[in-house]
Amino acid sequence: MLGDRVAGTILAVFAVMALLLAAIGLYGVVAQGVLQRTRELAVRSALGATLRGLVSLVDRGIVARPRSLHVFAGAAHPHQAQQPQPLEMI
Repeated sequence: MLGDRVAGTILAVFAVMALLLAAIGLYGVVAQGVLQRTRELAVRSALGATLRGLVSLVDRGIVARPRSLHVFAGAAHPHQAQQPQPLEMI
């Protein structure tokens, strides 16, 4: 009984640590994206963009980034992984 409680506590601590690391990583990605686009965001704000529009612009940039990294995660569609591509000979 005591061993189960200790194992559960250890598991909970690691789960909290994993969530904390994920939150820090997400914050870093958002901060980097905003930092890279500061000038663009300032110009859009000066031209009258709303806060909602600026936030959605940042959101689109964050969501688009993982789609561009699908090469590392695998094929974009499961059936593409089953169809080998011919090699080009030079």
